[in-house]
Amino acid sequence: MRYLDDMNPRVLKQSGFKHLDRVIDICARHGIYTILDLHAAPGGQNTDWYSDHGGHIANRQLSFSFWLSL
Repeated sequence: MRYLDDMNPRVLKQSGFKHLDRVIDICARHGIYTILDLHAAPGGQNTDWYSDHGGHIANRQLSFSFWLSL
């Protein structure tokens, strides 16, 4: 599932949420709890340019925007 548009990485793709919603609905129908893990959220993995390290505020904003969209 891809949530970010490859051509415009600051835009969240609604098609990714459609698949996520489908999986969560399937789990719920079968009595399975769903826990969303954002361990690979933009900006939190390492010290490279796409990470949060070094003050890349845009990554924090993108992660926050993603979380609000959920």
